[in-house]
Amino acid sequence: MNGGYWAKRHESVRRKCRALRWASTLVAGLLLWAGHSPLAGADWSGFSQYQAVAEARLVPGRLSVNLKIKSVAMPDLARRTGVASDDAGMIAARLLRFQDGSGKLPNGTPAAVRRVDPDSAGSAAEAYVEAELEFALDGEPAELTIKPADGLADKTLGLVFLHRGIPVGDLFPLNKPVKLDVNHADPWRSRFDDPELVRRHAEPRTYVYLEAYEVRQESVLRLSDLEPYLNLGLKDARFVEPTELDGVKEKIGAFMAAKHALTIDGRNLPGQLDRVEFLAYGAAGLRPVDDAGRLETATAVLGVIQVYLTERPAQTLSVDWDLFPDGSDKRAVSVLHGRETFDGYVTRQQPRYTWSRDEAFEPVADSAGDDAASAGLQPSVVLNITDEARLKDMLRPLLHNAYRAFQLRDEEAVYDRLAKSLDGPLLEDTYLQHRRALLQRAKGLGGVGRVERVTITEAHALAFPNRSDPEVRVRWIAHGVVAHWGHSHPRDNYYEARLRIHGDEEGAWKIVALHFVDGQDMQSLASR
Repeated sequence: MNGGYWAKRHESVRRKCRALRWASTLVAGLLLWAGHSPLAGADWSGFSQYQAVAEARLVPGRLSVNLKIKSVAMPDLARRTGVASDDAGMIAARLLRFQDGSGKLPNGTPAAVRRVDPDSAGSAAEAYVEAELEFALDGEPAELTIKPADGLADKTLGLVFLHRGIPVGDLFPLNKPVKLDVNHADPWRSRFDDPELVRRHAEPRTYVYLEAYEVRQESVLRLSDLEPYLNLGLKDARFVEPTELDGVKEKIGAFMAAKHALTIDGRNLPGQLDRVEFLAYGAAGLRPVDDAGRLETATAVLGVIQVYLTERPAQTLSVDWDLFPDGSDKRAVSVLHGRETFDGYVTRQQPRYTWSRDEAFEPVADSAGDDAASAGLQPSVVLNITDEARLKDMLRPLLHNAYRAFQLRDEEAVYDRLAKSLDGPLLEDTYLQHRRALLQRAKGLGGVGRVERVTITEAHALAFPNRSDPEVRVRWIAHGVVAHWGHSHPRDNYYEARLRIHGDEEGAWKIVALHFVDGQDMQSLASR
């Protein structure tokens, strides 16, 4: 073998390593968005609005309360409740009381108290004290009166009350006594006597997320509402046993995939079933239940996620819904576009909800690649590589699309989406690395987050081997979010890389090589 062969072989290995490093880094970077606690980098269910937030849970024979109290609020709450400032358990026990219909006042016993401090991993936004209280009940009271400590202001104590896991109302300020009428036969019918304290965002609804290259429909469903439409095959109609959970999810996924579709820009697009998962309510909103155990069919809640691929941001969409079980004549629909939310309803009489981008304030950003293709010009003519603004406009959708490809489940769809941004060995290696990441997630080793947008902070040309394959140095921020069931947790990551882009005769640009330089979450970067 001559020296030229080994030089070429060495360069081939180097290119392979660079591509694998890029693929591994991009996929690993996405994994950073998963696994947050509810307080991670976000406002925990309005926690910033209150000095303390209580989550009360009523089950047969027992009432439990989880209280989170801001550390900075401890002295003020100690003064209001008349206890020592460092006795978090007593403060928690006196912040709110319960009285049943006969006038009995069960005492709250602190079961556990712990202090949580903010850390670099973002497990807490600010220091707080968490206390668990247990209240013993005499039988099953038909009503409960919840009383706050005397003199609490509007934004002192927030309360979320759940009856057998079902929220009776949204988070609200507990500044006066409120009475709860308890419906033991159907927790969905338990009600506060105050007409303002009702379920709004906590009610079952359909969320539609508008993304740059897809529309995601997330439907929150009561299991009991689906029983009239399909046979779940349960051994005991009152419960779903742990061994039956997967079968139930499979049946509901197939039912929803065949029955419901979105109309996007006038086209009835086929949707991909992303996943079905059992959900639980809490003060932090809806969350997936990893180990559901035995579930009551009367209170079990599921989420069905369907994804619709689009070539560009959707301009119009229609949501059709015809699942109206007995006793229900409307369903809430929320369309989420960036930071904007559009709420409405579908009913038996009007089962279609329509939305148009004309209702939104946020503009639609066009990519430079789309401009080039529509103009029919050579990319070397359209893209001035020394124009940083134009370079940023071209790179932003390429990087964003590569990130978004990782959110798809179908292997062919992932590859096709990546192929819009990447080419050559980089495309193949990134795709393979993505499949490995999904296998890890399936084994419980991690989850994949979602990048909502990409901000290019710097882009400079480095070399011009030819007009079609310039090399550039790029710094960008991937703005990620875990956004499910109307609740989201943001996470931003910083990256720096050298990449090579290739433009074809049709005006399409793709990334063909990339060398990763740096990457870290913005919180760690800011703490330097």
